[in-house]
Amino acid sequence: MSKKKQQGKQFASKTPKQANGSKKKIIILAVVLIAVTAAAVAAVVIGVNMPEGLGGSQWIPDSARNASTDEAVPMQEVYGTYYSNYQGSLTFKDDNTFELWLSPGDASDGTHSGTYEVKDNTVKATFGDGTKSTFTLKRDGTRIVSVQMDYEDYKVSFKKQEAEKQ
Repeated sequence: MSKKKQQGKQFASKTPKQANGSKKKIIILAVVLIAVTAAAVAAVVIGVNMPEGLGGSQWIPDSARNASTDEAVPMQEVYGTYYSNYQGSLTFKDDNTFELWLSPGDASDGTHSGTYEVKDNTVKATFGDGTKSTFTLKRDGTRIVSVQMDYEDYKVSFKKQEAEKQ
């Protein structure tokens, strides 16, 4: 074979069968890249739209209403004379336990702490003594803006206590 023929063979174009194989590989690669990109975008969108959880948050009483008339009442009416020294708190921990302090007492009595479970905008709480209660979450989009609960003859609303800046 002459050198010209050998050189021509080396630089000869691909056969139609080889060209189709390359096109298939490029198409498959493009489809995979599109699928990976779509999955990444979906993960970001889902993550952004996930409702805020309660774990690791602390709440303080913000307002109260009379349960039967829905009339606003001063917090001192709910707490009595203790309010000036004791304002209460509601803490939700990451391990699905909580502590509620609406009235002075001893933590060892079990009536101020227990476990909780969140479903939609309802928190089902079970206190250490077996008493059950329900808290309602009020949201602004996915962010929880208040936790509300019935306490004796009142509906008490808690606002999130922001971490102190150091």
